[in-house]
Amino acid sequence: MNENIEHFALRARQGSRKDLEQLIEQIQTSIYDLSLRMLGYASDAEDATQEVLIKIITHLSDFKGNSRFTTWSYKIAVNHLLNLKKYKARERNITFDYWEELGYRTDPTFDYHSIEEPTKTLLTEEVRIGCMQGMLQCLEKKIRIAFILGELFEMSGEEAAEILGITKTAYRKRLSRAREKLTLFMQNNCNLVNSENHCHCSKLVGPDIRDKWMDPNNLQFVSERCHAKINSNVMDCLNELDEIERAMVLFRSYPEYSAPDAVVDIVKEMIDSKKYKILHH
Repeated sequence: MNENIEHFALRARQGSRKDLEQLIEQIQTSIYDLSLRMLGYASDAEDATQEVLIKIITHLSDFKGNSRFTTWSYKIAVNHLLNLKKYKARERNITFDYWEELGYRTDPTFDYHSIEEPTKTLLTEEVRIGCMQGMLQCLEKKIRIAFILGELFEMSGEEAAEILGITKTAYRKRLSRAREKLTLFMQNNCNLVNSENHCHCSKLVGPDIRDKWMDPNNLQFVSERCHAKINSNVMDCLNELDEIERAMVLFRSYPEYSAPDAVVDIVKEMIDSKKYKILHH
C-alpha cells in the first residue's frame, strides 16, 4: 500500500471525496488479494471486496489513528472474511484427503502435448495456482488467515497479531501449524516439491477441464490482472532448495491480483452518490 495512504485517510475523514477515491484506489487490490486467497473463488472475492470497501468507507470516521490505516483496514477485512458463512469453497467442504484424491485423476482422452504454446504454459500455471488455492482452503479459517498474512503478505508477527486480535505467541503457533500442514501435504503429494510424487500440474490439465475445475476460455488465476510477486523463473531454482523451502517458495510466488473493474466501478458509484456521512462534513 502507498506511503501516502495515511494522508489520504486523514483528508477523506475530513470529507474530501477526491482523497476518499484515492484511498480506495490504494487499498482495493490488497483487499481483493486477501479475499481471493481466503475464499478461493474470484466471484466470492469480488463480492467480499465490495462489502469490505463499503464497510471501510462507512466506518472511516471511527479511524482515530491509533494504528496505521492499513492495519485498521485489514482488521475490518479479516473480521468480515472470518465471519462469512456462505461461499463456494466452504460449501464444497475441501479437505486435505479430498484434495489428495483429486491429484490422482487422469483423462486418457486428453492430449496435453498437442496444445500449442503459450496456451499450454497458461493452462499448466492455472492448475498450479488453483491447486495451491485449494490447499489453502483445506486449512481451518483461523489458521488459513494467519498463513496468508504472515507467509503470503509477509507481515511482521506484531502487525499480524494486532490485526487478528491475538497475542504474538498465539499468532506464531497458528502460523507454524499452517506451515506444517501445507508442507507435509506438499511433501507427500506435490511433484514440484518431491519429484517422486504422482501429482503433476500438466497431468491435471485434462481432468480439471473435464471436471469443470477449470474453464480454458475463462482462466481464473492466470489473467491480465495477475502480477507475479517474484521472478517468473522461480521454478528453475526449486532444485537448489530442500523440500520445506520449496513448499514455502511456491506459496510466496503466488501472484498478486488487481481488483476487478466491476468492483471498482460499483464503489466509485457509491462514493458519487454522496450517501455516506463522511462526505457531508
